[in-house]
Amino acid sequence: LIFTSRYAPGIDWVHNLRDLPCWCVGETTAHAADAAGFTIAGVGEGGVQNLVPILPGDHRYLLPGAVKIHPATKPALIGHDVRFLPAYKAQAVTKLSDDVITALKNDAASHVAFFSTRGVQIWHQLVEQAGLRRTLVRMTALCLSTDMLSSVYKEYWQDVQAAEKPSMASLSQIIK
Repeated sequence: LIFTSRYAPGIDWVHNLRDLPCWCVGETTAHAADAAGFTIAGVGEGGVQNLVPILPGDHRYLLPGAVKIHPATKPALIGHDVRFLPAYKAQAVTKLSDDVITALKNDAASHVAFFSTRGVQIWHQLVEQAGLRRTLVRMTALCLSTDMLSSVYKEYWQDVQAAEKPSMASLSQIIK
């Protein structure tokens, strides 16, 4: 099994595959897989491109994941025998919650953590939609990887930073 998301191990029918070893893109996904009872065979350092070097070439893999596969996933796995299994549909938030709006208006948050380029794009759209763009100038955008930096509107933010490695531990170090 290949897990590229922390959500896949929690899907009911995916539990039936727990007798198969799994390779996870990063530590967060590995924690979710372990908690769901899967045997972890390997953990990458974030992103499927960083998982590929540790995948044994002589295996056939199942990849239960989102219905809409990330554009980088299939090209990164070329040369490996992978069958993609749609397991869930990721749906974007369409508006900021009242709690988030209140936090932004009251300067109750100093950082926003982003885990995907799509998340950055959605956040910018929702903040604009709510008329709260000006609140970001007092905040820091934290990106899980340097690849995401180009999608952040740097002029909106007080500061923009990226984790040294695409992991929660590395992202957490930025805040300290």
